[in-house]
Amino acid sequence: DTSAVRKAITKKTVAIFVVHPFGAVLGNDSVAELRKIANENKLDIWEDCAQCYTGRGYTGSNFANASFFSFGPIKTATALGGGLAVLRCPCNRDDNADTELVRLSTLTSTMRRIQGIKYKQQPNHMYLWRVV
Repeated sequence: DTSAVRKAITKKTVAIFVVHPFGAVLGNDSVAELRKIANENKLDIWEDCAQCYTGRGYTGSNFANASFFSFGPIKTATALGGGLAVLRCPCNRDDNADTELVRLSTLTSTMRRIQGIKYKQQPNHMYLWRVV
């Protein structure tokens, strides 16, 4: 219900967060309408795709700034854990494309820095220990 989304937006809102539960992906028309609302309010669209991953063909909506996937044991794509973030400059964005690319680059650099500090890559023997 996009009218409820419009009512929920305040000065503190930074993004519209879309969740795709139980493998059901929100239709492109609905996401396009959310993109329009996001553009009007200078907001990002972030989507939780943890339960709707269907393989390499689906990387999230082209209307979203970020799509997040997680691979826990109860997800549609199972693994021992971990996650993936797909960042993009969404289509139909009214902002200056160069500004959006700089912002995306800054976000990517920040995420890589945090990853390197807090979540260092584990050695193979530690991964094997977790599996066994």
